[in-house]
Amino acid sequence: MSDTVRRTRALDAAMGERGVLVRGDREVQLWARECALVAALLDRAPCPLSDSELSSLLWPVSVPSEAARGKSMTRLRRRLASVGLALRCRPRVGYTLEASAWVLELTSAPCRASAPKPPR
Repeated sequence: MSDTVRRTRALDAAMGERGVLVRGDREVQLWARECALVAALLDRAPCPLSDSELSSLLWPVSVPSEAARGKSMTRLRRRLASVGLALRCRPRVGYTLEASAWVLELTSAPCRASAPKPPR
C-alpha cells in the first residue's frame, strides 16, 4: 500500500491524498484540516487522540472560540456519518474514530413527511 493512503482494517476506511475518505462504496470529500485529523485517527485507531493533539491538528496557529470549535466538530461528524463512521469523545481520554450503525444520507432533496393526513 502506498504512503499516500492510510487504511484501517477494523474501520475499512481509507484516506487518499486528495482529501477523499472512502469506506466501502461510500466516499466523502474532507477539508485539509479535517484530512489531517482523520488521517491521525486512522493511524492511531483504536487508540484515542488527545484533545490537545486534536486542537493542534485542526488549528495549528490559533485557538478557536468554543462556538467555532463546536461548529467545526459538528460539520466533521456529519461528513463522517455519511460514510458510516463516528467521532466519539471519551471524557478525559480523547477522541476515537468508530464504525457507526447509522449512515447519514446527505442529499440536496428536501425532506418530505410521509405521514398520512388526518381524516376530515
